Amino acid sequence: MLGFPVAGTQIRCGVPYTLLRLLTAVVIVAVGLFIVGFRSTGTAPLLLGGTVTGLAVAAMCYLGRDSIGHATGTIVLSIMIAVVAATTTLWAALRITNARDTSGTPPANSLFAPRQRRG
Repeated sequence: MLGFPVAGTQIRCGVPYTLLRLLTAVVIVAVGLFIVGFRSTGTAPLLLGGTVTGLAVAAMCYLGRDSIGHATGTIVLSIMIAVVAATTTLWAALRITNARDTSGTPPANSLFAPRQRRG
């Protein structure tokens, strides 16, 4: 949960709050996977499942950052990125059938990885 220390700042992670974030993500992502996995093939289940899964990831992220002020545009953009990344990942999981076709998936999803500014 904590990747690096911040000088002069005490950082604590509450176990119940962390478990709430975990359960939120697991349950809602499971709903998104069930939508894609058990509905008929097509674009609508993929878009709905990707949206639900992306919102689950965003909910988990922002449940942990509720006390940190973020600009509304940044929040909206990060939610949109989560939804697009989840949808493309679900699409790849449903459509890719051999190892040769998987070579483009990690680089494509790494475009959505968050960049942290240090310093």
